[in-house]
This record gives sequence, structure tokens and C-alpha cells, in this order.
Amino acid sequence: MNFKIKILSPVHIRGGDTISPYADFIYNNNYILYIDNEKLWSDISEDEKILDEYIDIIKNRDINSKEKYVMYDFMKKNNIDIDKYILEKVKCTDDIGAMEIGQLIKTSGRPYIPGSSIKGAIRTAILYNYLKSNGFNIDKILNMSSKMNRRNIYVGQDVMRKSPRNIQSDIMKFLYISDTKYTNMKNISVNLEYSIDYINVKDSTRLNFKMPTANEAINEGVILKFDMKSTQFFKDEIDIIKSIQNFYKDIIRYHINTMMDCSEEIFSNIISKYTEYLNRIDDDKCILRLGSGKNFYHNTICGLFDTKYVNEKIAEVNYSMFPRTDWFILDSEKSYIKESLGWVEIIL
Repeated sequence: MNFKIKILSPVHIRGGDTISPYADFIYNNNYILYIDNEKLWSDISEDEKILDEYIDIIKNRDINSKEKYVMYDFMKKNNIDIDKYILEKVKCTDDIGAMEIGQLIKTSGRPYIPGSSIKGAIRTAILYNYLKSNGFNIDKILNMSSKMNRRNIYVGQDVMRKSPRNIQSDIMKFLYISDTKYTNMKNISVNLEYSIDYINVKDSTRLNFKMPTANEAINEGVILKFDMKSTQFFKDEIDIIKSIQNFYKDIIRYHINTMMDCSEEIFSNIISKYTEYLNRIDDDKCILRLGSGKNFYHNTICGLFDTKYVNEKIAEVNYSMFPRTDWFILDSEKSYIKESLGWVEIIL
């Protein structure tokens, strides 16, 4: 069955190494210029002096260096035509200085969303919905979890397989989900992602954040096609959609409550967006989260349990807000939280 994924907020699914401002790109006027360094290397190799300087830049690179744009300065100093070596030009939402950039997963330079990422998110939703509807034994679940038995992480092996160790019988093997179609780099941006500590915000009543990371992301509004086909064990694809809706209704409500308890003012923009997502689910839309934006509750069934129990018995932490951090994109002035990460809609 043919489906589409519509990107609701920037999606980053890591693939490959980070890229460096010392060899791979130039930041210039809110754009990232990806450099064809193979072509550059080939051309400058004829000039030993320039080549030695280029090698020194790479060997002595330091992320804390005051010289933020060494690649740019190197090319300008040696009268190298930058435009000649630009592979791609991508919008950047902030000045990233000398930071490295985490790349999206790509094939032949074209980003996509892996079917495995979609399937992993769906598996959690199906398991959560099944246990919520049919009941569960929390002691049994903990016994299978990594906290009680580090050789086995609980993935529903008691209800989704004929026996816990019989991986071949897992019902998710009968759900086929393809990779999405590729997009191009025109639909990509580079964002600074900030880790916000809920407890620090609540205690200080102001926006606190740590050093961000820079990552490529698929932009809001991009639509990607993929296929999903269920065989035995599933009623149909629509039944799977219902499980996703039920799971994310609970998870989004949990996050709204956490942010309102922390600081309704500071998180007002995200609370509004999450409320909109809830309304869309009520209108029979299918919302879920993918990639680096996901946190503990998106990846587990712990939304079924009392939060105090989760904190003490599973997370083993002595503070009330767990997980205490989440990743967000801030506005250019760092004055408010602009966006959360990884939200998508599945469309028939």
C-alpha cells in the first residue's frame, strides 16, 4: 500500500561521519557551501606550496580555534575560485562557526528516511497499544528488560513471538516497510540543536541551554513516498495506523504536561505545536516521531507505567522530571524555543 510521509518539523537521521569546516564545507551568509575537496585536492596538488598549506590546515584543525573559517580564508588567500568547487549550497539557520556537521543518511548523496526507522517507531506503538488494551505484568516485563537481564532488552518478545528467543517468529517480520524515495539537497537545511534541561529551566524560570550540535535535517513540508504492506498477524495497514495514533496521543500529552509543569511561558510555542498535533490525531491524522528528536518515552512502552515507578525502578534516577533533557531548535536570537525535532505525518 502506498503512503507518504510529510515532514512537520526538521528530521535528522544520522548516517556516516560528521563533516568538517576545515576540509568539507564553508559557512557563508547563512549558507553551507559543500566543497568538492577531491577536485580541489587534484587542482592544488600541482602547487606544492599551496598543497602544504592545505595539509597543515587539516592536520592542525582545532574545533576551539579562534580562526573559524579557515577553509574560506585559505581559498581566498590563494585566489581559488570558491564557486568552482561548490557541490551543494544548503540553507543554515544559524552561524555554526567552526562546528562540525552531522550528516543525514544518504545514498549517492541523496537523503532519505530508512524503512527501518519507520518500522522501529511503529513497533513501539503496536506493542504499547497491545499491552494497554490487553493488560501486562510489569514484573515480567522488567525481568526481560535490560535493567534486570542485560542480555535481553524488552521488545515484546513474549507477545510478538511464539517464544521469546524465536526471532524468526516475530510478527514484525510480516510487516514490510520500504525506505522512502530520495529527496535532494535543496530540501535540506543545517540547524543548531540545543539540549534543554527541564529541571534547570523550572528552577531558574529562564531558558538555559548547553553547547549545541549542528546537523543536517530534512525540511518541514517535504513529502516522501514509501510503501507499507502487512500480511498475516495484522488486520490491515489502517489497523497499524490506529496503533500509532493511540500511542502518540498518550506520549504527546505526557510531553505537554511536562512542559507546562516546567514553564508554560518558555515552552509556549512547542506546547501550541503539540496541541495542534493532538488535534490532528483527533481528526484521524497519523502523527509520529523519527530520528534524533526522539527520547526515552518515544522509544519505550514506559508511558504505560506510573512516572514515579519509571524514575525509581527503571531509570533509577532521584529527580522528578525524566528524561530531564530534550533537543530543540531556538530562534536566531536564542530568546525562545522555535521547534522540536523529528515530527512527521503518515498520509494515505
